[in-house]
Amino acid sequence: MIQTLLVPLDDSPASQGALNGALAVAAQRHFTVVGQPISVLKTTEPAGVPADRGEQNDPLLHDFAVRCDAWQVNYQSCTKSDLTSGTLRSALQDSAIDAIWLPQFGSSPERPGRSTLPAALLHASPIMVWVSHPASVPPTHLTVAYDGDPHAQEALMVAASLALNWSLPLHLDLITPHGLPRPGTLDLAATHDRLAVLGRAPTTEQHCVGPAAPHLTRATGPDTLLILGTHWPPAWPWHTATVDSVLGAAGGSVLVCPAPALW
Repeated sequence: MIQTLLVPLDDSPASQGALNGALAVAAQRHFTVVGQPISVLKTTEPAGVPADRGEQNDPLLHDFAVRCDAWQVNYQSCTKSDLTSGTLRSALQDSAIDAIWLPQFGSSPERPGRSTLPAALLHASPIMVWVSHPASVPPTHLTVAYDGDPHAQEALMVAASLALNWSLPLHLDLITPHGLPRPGTLDLAATHDRLAVLGRAPTTEQHCVGPAAPHLTRATGPDTLLILGTHWPPAWPWHTATVDSVLGAAGGSVLVCPAPALW
């Protein structure tokens, strides 16, 4: 399910910490890591600045290679200079990259350890995004959050596959808003059965009623990977208030799965 990670690089503490986390997981799970300087992952190219700035990024990529070698991780260095938030979607759809690894975002003077990587890059991704927390370690258990909506079932497929392949316990959180569930949504028993059909029934499970973001934030932790689905297929940016709230306040890593193109 995940074999190749794209890791944006810069010299900020957040980016360097995220790379450490990516390499720790990659070494354990035998991923290939693709290093991409953030200076070419930009929204626009400033006027008068040459598009190809590979030489400027050589020290960054050299450090990336040295650290990958130290972790004994397979890696590739990418210097493609026309990759922006506008072209990210098509570039990733045409690549063999399975997920993007990003540091926790939302930097501010009060929270200086966060990445300043534009959230637009995260929201533009047509593939899974692993948002790492500075305190995270390679996960020892997985939690999948699901609201019963068929459009978010990609998270169930990813969670079942990872739990099976990594031999990790899987916890299911079924979260529904106050009031009656929407027509067509799965209840706890049906979601349990769906995961079992996918190859990995949950080890534990619970049904929570109420706002999703506070509960999901509490479900995160340094050794837990929280797997979220979205209702938005890869053709659209999947910016939502709930996803952004969880990603900004999580106490551990979060894997966000865009919905398949069902619409």
